[in-house]
Amino acid sequence: MPTAHRFLVLSSVLASALLSSVAPAGSAPSGFDRCPAGHFCLFDGPDGTGLMASFRTGSPDLARQSMDNRASSLADNVPDTVWCIYDERDYAGTEYQRVYPGAAGNFEPEWDDRVSSTRLGECSP
Repeated sequence: MPTAHRFLVLSSVLASALLSSVAPAGSAPSGFDRCPAGHFCLFDGPDGTGLMASFRTGSPDLARQSMDNRASSLADNVPDTVWCIYDERDYAGTEYQRVYPGAAGNFEPEWDDRVSSTRLGECSP
């Protein structure tokens, strides 16, 4: 066997072994599954797509997370805990919504791109 041919065969075997050893074990989470356990998440796209911001206690100003008036969907992965979303910063405004544990979905049209603050716990005006 000529030397050049042996090199190509050896290179092919090594490349094949290397590729099979670095193949991904599974795919990365997508959609609402990106929201970690114990977190409340907002997404700027529908169905848990786009930019995601995750929270353990909330945020009085979603501009800090580049999410003010941008959220189109949410996921609540905090067991036994209600979250509250507000249409104004600092948990203020004329309207708010309760989000119950296990909830995941798209905002209704009247809340799409409207949330400005969120916090853990019962809502209060």
